[in-house]
Amino acid sequence: MEQDQHIQKQPKSEYFDKSLVILCAMNAYAMGHFKIYTKLFWHVIGAPPSSSTIAIDCAKLATMLLRVAHDSQLREKYSAQIALSRILGAGASSIGDWIKFGAQSARDISLLEQKGLVSISPLQNYGLRYHSQLMEEISPLCAREILAQIVELIKQSMEYSHSGHAEYATSQMNDYIIRHLIISPTGPYRRGKATLPAKSILEDNQCGSNGKGIELIVTTGITFEPTFCRQLHNFLRHSPAYVCWITITKNYISFLYRYNSTRIVRVDIKYVPFLAHYVTLLFDTGPFTFVQRVKDRIAERNLAVTKNNELVRERTEANARIIEKIAIGSERELFTKLDIPYIEPHLR
Repeated sequence: MEQDQHIQKQPKSEYFDKSLVILCAMNAYAMGHFKIYTKLFWHVIGAPPSSSTIAIDCAKLATMLLRVAHDSQLREKYSAQIALSRILGAGASSIGDWIKFGAQSARDISLLEQKGLVSISPLQNYGLRYHSQLMEEISPLCAREILAQIVELIKQSMEYSHSGHAEYATSQMNDYIIRHLIISPTGPYRRGKATLPAKSILEDNQCGSNGKGIELIVTTGITFEPTFCRQLHNFLRHSPAYVCWITITKNYISFLYRYNSTRIVRVDIKYVPFLAHYVTLLFDTGPFTFVQRVKDRIAERNLAVTKNNELVRERTEANARIIEKIAIGSERELFTKLDIPYIEPHLR
């Protein structure tokens, strides 16, 4: 209530600034950038978010932003924030600068750039050039073909890195097995649905229910190789279908990929430790509400999930805190350990 009163007393100019921060917080959470989300949440609410009440926290932020959106004088700017936040490479600072010059769409930004009023980064340039294609949905059939091409590239990368033949097979769960590598598609595709362009949580009220593009997770046996992602990217960028990179870290690669010589799609590869593979698979398959129920069940069983998505049990012995990692060999085994019936991805 005190927070609501504080919002109502703010000048309208501050309404807009706060709404932009909230929008960026929502998108950061939806994309899995939890450190950024926490910082933005702290800025808006004045306190850190609680992992046990994350859904309530999101609803609180959404309610605040919707209240701002109902202000007739700010509705147009709010709509522009939503539209511009969909552009690849757009951040809070860039969106704020674009809106100052009256930008409402990707086309407006291109015109402003031609006039020399704003500058855009190389990644934003790709985002503007392929914006319409990146906003198109990806059908399950199309996603299956793209996944097969990406898996083949990873297979070639492994053969190149190890100078040997990589064994290759496909399991009934759509996991691809390459040498000691497990590759699992995630997101809406695994649930048998079309992958829609990433939206703000405020548009569908289900954080993470829509994918960014083609999403998959990769595990290399028991050993976590810190250089795996960079080595893989160094190989992928020589492919004729490779367009540009978006993000590269020791456990994440995101890039634009040209499919059938014309269609541009986003591909996100998450590299995780073996013990985290099937927990990450369940979390990244979605939808958000189903994952939240599973997380609640994990808490009820006195278990926890680390920041790397490893399932652990904490206990105290002789005043010492002991964290025991729990091995999970399949997604079904995870359901069994949580004592809940297994639900096929397409029924979630």
